[in-house]
Amino acid sequence: MTERQAMDGVGNWLLLMPQISVASSKLRVMLGRRLQGIGALQFQTNLWILPYSAEHEKVIANMLADLKEQGGSGLVFRSQVGSDEMHQSLIVHFQSIQHNEYATFICSCQEFLTAVEQQVLNDNWNFDVLEEIERSLQKLNNRLARLQQRDFFPDDQSETARTMHARCSQALYEFAISVYTYHDISVNAEEAKNTIEHGEGR
Repeated sequence: MTERQAMDGVGNWLLLMPQISVASSKLRVMLGRRLQGIGALQFQTNLWILPYSAEHEKVIANMLADLKEQGGSGLVFRSQVGSDEMHQSLIVHFQSIQHNEYATFICSCQEFLTAVEQQVLNDNWNFDVLEEIERSLQKLNNRLARLQQRDFFPDDQSETARTMHARCSQALYEFAISVYTYHDISVNAEEAKNTIEHGEGR
């Protein structure tokens, strides 16, 4: 790692050591959920780590401020690991967590595709079904967005997830066209896209 990269924060990590009394289990759980929500990993009971960025530093500072208001405290450090090998090991650790989450997401995408296929096989061309499928895709959209926010080191697994999500979007698009066609409603590709994205046109 070059000196310039170190100055820019490349390869740096944020370490948070919250100090919460044993009696404040609710506060500890709440803080843990917030940290997991931004992609931090817990390495020990009182040690959390995530890649350095100015945004992460700001979020952690806000969390510490909230923690102090509720009777806790904490220390935050910006640090580098001792070697490139250790740095890579941390990256792999973060990726392994993301792999598990992406695997679950990919399974959900497959379930979505199977559900749409079943509706097609059943000739179930009604708008209630279409709306239900749209809601299901919106949930997948939200999940993928949250995953990508925490995906600091994208790899092939993240690409697979995006590909599966694209297949789900395409499946909904094709199902929507079929529903409109079945009901003799004229709709062009752009209108169908707007319907899928915004629920318009019905």
